[in-house]
Amino acid sequence: MPSSLEDSVLVERHLFAVVDVDGSDPPWPAGVMPPDEAVWVLPGRVDFRTVAEDQVVTVRFESWDAEPEEPDPEWTELADVTVVLSSGTVRLWALTDGPSSRTFTVGRPGTYRLRILVGGPTRH
Repeated sequence: MPSSLEDSVLVERHLFAVVDVDGSDPPWPAGVMPPDEAVWVLPGRVDFRTVAEDQVVTVRFESWDAEPEEPDPEWTELADVTVVLSSGTVRLWALTDGPSSRTFTVGRPGTYRLRILVGGPTRH
């Protein structure tokens, strides 16, 4: 059974990030994300470009000890990447609102596989 956390982030100018609590190099927001990328990985952070602009989105973090089952069909895989985390704990980061007060511990410091899914069941 995975550990999990749901949090929300304000997407501004189509951007938000997941950042290691130890920070990232360069710090976020800094630099220019390639315009043709939806996911951009740097040490300690993963930047996201979405079709959503200036709205709040929900992000669900899950940490698994083993390969999880395939997701339900309403989910679409956007990317499968690896990221180096110096603390093993991450949080959402909005362009102007900065970091979320909520954190999610993935595990010990190290390199992690990140499977990014979008979509999911519609909530009412």
